[in-house]
Amino acid sequence: MKLVRNRYYRIVAIPGEGIGPEVVEASLKVLQQVAKLEGFTLQIDYGWLGATALEKFGSYFPQATVELCNGSDGIVFGAVTQGGLLELRKHVQFAQEQGCHLFDIVSPGEAAGICHVLLPEKGFVRPGMIIAGTDSHTCTYGALGAFSTGVGTTDMANIYAMGDMWIRVPPTLVFELTGTLPPYISAKDIILFILGQISCAGAAGKVMEFRGSILSQLPFDERLTLANMAVECGAICGLIVPDETTRNYVKSRSNEEFAEILADPDAEYKKVYQFDLSHLEPQVARPPKPDQVVPISQLEEVSITKAFIGSCTGGKLYDLAQAAEVLQGRQLADGVNLFIVPASIEIRGQAQELGYLDIFAQAGAQILKPGCGACINSGIGVLDKEETGVYATNRNFKGRSGDPTAKNYLASPRTVAISAIKGKISHSLSER
Repeated sequence: MKLVRNRYYRIVAIPGEGIGPEVVEASLKVLQQVAKLEGFTLQIDYGWLGATALEKFGSYFPQATVELCNGSDGIVFGAVTQGGLLELRKHVQFAQEQGCHLFDIVSPGEAAGICHVLLPEKGFVRPGMIIAGTDSHTCTYGALGAFSTGVGTTDMANIYAMGDMWIRVPPTLVFELTGTLPPYISAKDIILFILGQISCAGAAGKVMEFRGSILSQLPFDERLTLANMAVECGAICGLIVPDETTRNYVKSRSNEEFAEILADPDAEYKKVYQFDLSHLEPQVARPPKPDQVVPISQLEEVSITKAFIGSCTGGKLYDLAQAAEVLQGRQLADGVNLFIVPASIEIRGQAQELGYLDIFAQAGAQILKPGCGACINSGIGVLDKEETGVYATNRNFKGRSGDPTAKNYLASPRTVAISAIKGKISHSLSER
């Protein structure tokens, strides 16, 4: 196949099973580097073959995969075996027997979305609910005025069997956020700032309740970000008392009734923090912990080779809008790969309609299908050995998003997008 500069090439990746996904991932990384060097753009679609395809489509070689392959410029194959089929069948069968809402694969290589964005989006989360989930970022749903916390698999098994769980009523830390938020400062900057103030253990075993005039300045997506990263402070829930913004969102997503639960007038709190954010600047967390935070003006010059906008923290529609505003009419710096992953299919569709995906593609970014992706060290976009990147995700521990020798800095989607253009961590479009 002769490669032509400034052209799009459509590649179908078929991970298969066993070691197949690893082989395909490594092959795609090579292709991406070649694309960057030779000046062409790759669109990567995923197909299914083998046991998993049989389960999903009733065929070892489904027509959907045939059509993908027929319209492609190239195909990358992985190993195809019977492995994993029985385990998949058990999960699907359990969900069907128990009447669960099953958010399964919706097309080859594509999931419905990340649960922490998907559940509010589908109207399953409402004020006053008590929610438990087997993921630490279950605390996200506190943005809707629900008590929501992560639990272990043993606790969840007990919940399935008995319908209850044991939990000690946690103390609450109040964060009074006041002032007028400066232009381009986001919820990610706010929660990174708080992390820098109280550390990753500062709210251990407690609830973080966010209050103050700043909340009225934040769109709903941004409130999810605040609650989402409460767990990075050690909290078991990030809580925002429902207001008109909350009510409007919930009513747009669900017809179910809900009851708001408010604090008693004489409620006691472990501690009240007061932060005037009128002069807050963009924040960056140095590796290897989310609480190693500095204002960007105090950060040393850090060159990057990868940037990532996605995850339950940074893949919402508002996050993509911030990135699109930066990337419109601009190109990535030489040697930088930017990966953008919408958090759900709905968000991807909205981003497409609003023209964001076209802006990302024209800037040279790679748009991946909805999912957690590099945030959980999975798929394309992870950091290679000794590599440095800036990510709009929630954690930067060693090995979290790639090789343990790599360095991962955390920042807002806007800062990540600007950094991808500049080739170094930056918040200024005018800076050279």
